[in-house]
Amino acid sequence: MRMRNLRAGLVATLGVALLGATIQAQQAPAGAQPPKDSKSGGPRPDYGTTSETVINIPSYAFQGRSSGDQIADNGAYFRYFSAAGSNHFVAPVVGIPSGVVIDEIALNNCSAADGDIVFQLYLADWNNNLGGGVQIVGTGSTLAGCGADSVTGLGHEYDANLGGPLFAAVTWLSTNFDGSDRFNDFAISFHRITSPAPPTATFNDVPTSHPFFQFIEALNASGITAGCQASPPLYCPDAPLTRGQMAVFLAKALGLHWPN
Repeated sequence: MRMRNLRAGLVATLGVALLGATIQAQQAPAGAQPPKDSKSGGPRPDYGTTSETVINIPSYAFQGRSSGDQIADNGAYFRYFSAAGSNHFVAPVVGIPSGVVIDEIALNNCSAADGDIVFQLYLADWNNNLGGGVQIVGTGSTLAGCGADSVTGLGHEYDANLGGPLFAAVTWLSTNFDGSDRFNDFAISFHRITSPAPPTATFNDVPTSHPFFQFIEALNASGITAGCQASPPLYCPDAPLTRGQMAVFLAKALGLHWPN
């Protein structure tokens, strides 16, 4: 897969003004290789606040915004509009947890000319309104040729419990309906973050000035630990951790579950 460098233009679509954004990319290694972590250079794990996770939405998960849209594929898992219609492919995004930062979106595509396809990630309101109130997460346009165009450096903090549903959108600005403009999949990269510290302390022995305050409060708020004493509430941050307590921490944090 070839990655390209480009700069997105300002385009109006989905009833909102798309934002211009700098598009950056990396040269893909020869052969099929797993995604690399940008910091360590090794394979990206799917956990941890410093590691990126990538979700790929295949083209077949997208549908046209109009029931009369004519959509075809080229026999190699690329899809395209075969006649003029709504010009919008839309797919719901699933698998992104609450409390992450969305770093990058990318579209694997073939385009006959620069800007033939626009791709974006957006939040609709809870009535799936695509007009006012939509928060654009990232917008990019494609370059001529086949490759993966990406929008990097988004830095959008996403909370699944706020706003509305998250959607991926691919918009046809092309007048070609012969398959010369087509796309294969939409990728979203994100990393997890620790929740921000609350304004007041839960435990008497972990004040807001404590170096581990944010992380201890995150453990407490998530139900992983309630501290070492209820009244007065203490966490005992300097006490040793037993193997039994470690088991509770890990099992709750990872949601470990197997049927008996």
